[in-house]
Order: sequence, then structure tokens, then C-alpha cells
Amino acid sequence: MPENMGRRIKVARARADWTQARLAQRVGVAIATVSRWESDEVVPRLDEVERMAQALTVPVQYLVSGGPLPPIETKRRSK
Repeated sequence: MPENMGRRIKVARARADWTQARLAQRVGVAIATVSRWESDEVVPRLDEVERMAQALTVPVQYLVSGGPLPPIETKRRSK
């Protein structure tokens, strides 16, 4: 079963270990808006998708149409 955009947003947010509130703050929308995106009640505007992708470090294409996510980058600590 293909994932819908709301599910992909939720997956990307969970992968970042973010709450809906944190994503909302980073994208500049209300928490209720993120909830409506994730339940597919509302489709985010392109500028919102772009800000969301940048904040969550996922490709815009993933949020819009799916596909594989790149590996999560981990920061290496210098000795």
C-alpha cells in the first residue's frame, strides 16, 4: 500500500525525533496545521514542504511523492 503525504511527513518527523510542536515552530505554522497535514486533511503548500524538508533534512521529493530516505547522518566527535 503506497504511503500518502501525511504518512511521509509523520515518518520524517519521527525519524528526526521531533514533536508536532517542534516541526510547526520550525516551519512557521500552528501545531494543528501539522496535525492536519499528517492526517491528510490539508496538503501543505510548496513553500511549507520546502521548509519542512530542509528542517527535517529529507528531500522535498520524498515528502511529495515518496521514495527512499537517505541515511541519517551522525555527527562524529573529534578526539
